[in-house]
Amino acid sequence: MDLDVENRIIDKSDTNTIRLDTGEPDVSMIPFDLLSKASQEIFADKDGQQQKTYWTYAEDEGIPDLRHHIVDFLHHASVISTLSYENIFITNGVSAILDQICTMFLRAGDTVLVECPTYMYALSMFRDHHLHIISYATDNDGLIIDSKFISDVLEQAKPKMIYLVPTFQNPVNIHRKTNHIKLDNLF
Repeated sequence: MDLDVENRIIDKSDTNTIRLDTGEPDVSMIPFDLLSKASQEIFADKDGQQQKTYWTYAEDEGIPDLRHHIVDFLHHASVISTLSYENIFITNGVSAILDQICTMFLRAGDTVLVECPTYMYALSMFRDHHLHIISYATDNDGLIIDSKFISDVLEQAKPKMIYLVPTFQNPVNIHRKTNHIKLDNLF
């Protein structure tokens, strides 16, 4: 089933359903008190106001100090010793970076492999770039990589990009598909 993002009707009175398609965090997880305190500190900083530090755009890759902190954290948390701040690119979410990747590395008609199911707004982004989308089955560990996957997907379809949701298989148990490849239609 192909999801039509624009024409869905959402019942806002339904408070029992956990919506997995909106990508919005649970408001109980947002530290409003910390955000409020940080905002007050920024607005009270006279030096920052005079230097216009807070009122300009950051570098395209993100704020250098934040990128340096991320590299330091990753050096301590993992064995990635060759990583430098030039390798870090900060965006406002998956849509911004997906659009940039599609623009920089893909052309209309290129093939993209996605998990089934996958993040529906990624599908919209790929369609906007006129990419050919192939979906493939997942299990609790991610893509089911078997001989059929190797021969039918990697060797025949030759995807230019594979889009995965790396942190967890959300929502794996919804709309579970069989282990066959679907080359013409998604979902």
